Parts: sequence; structure tokens; C-alpha cells
Amino acid sequence: NNLKSGRQALQRFSPDLIVCDQNLPEGQGLKMLSEWNKNHDKIKTILITAYTPPSRLEMAAASATTCLSKPFEMKVLIEKIAQYFQ
Repeated sequence: NNLKSGRQALQRFSPDLIVCDQNLPEGQGLKMLSEWNKNHDKIKTILITAYTPPSRLEMAAASATTCLSKPFEMKVLIEKIAQYFQ
């Protein structure tokens, strides 16, 4: 929803995978995840964006291995999620 709720969710839950939009109200999702990963266990991330995808280096800092450009079909996202749990 926004950076504040994203940070709160990271503190309350221990997700195995995050699907995060690059552009959130109040800032960038990738930056929030990069900051989190500096002091915590890294969480695998699928990034989604309607803009130019970030560099591989920026994605690696956030443990993002996949970036989907909008629009995309939901089955593509489901397939990417399934790959993480095989």
C-alpha cells in the first residue's frame, strides 16, 4: 500500500517471498527492501514496475531476482512465484 505499511509488515511477519511495486506512495519499494536487507535476513523479492526497471545491482541489493514490467498477465506472476518454491 505504502512505505509505512510495508515497513510495518516486514517487522510483524517473516515472509519467504515479497512481491513489491517499485513506486509506492512515499517512496520506492526497492529502496525500502535494500535498507531492510542491510540489517536483517534477506527476503527474496519479485519487483513490479510500470517504469524503467532498476539495474541488476540495485535489484541484487534488495534480493530481487525478477522484475516484471506492467502490464503483465497474472499467470506470469503466478509462474514466477511458483519458481521460488520448487
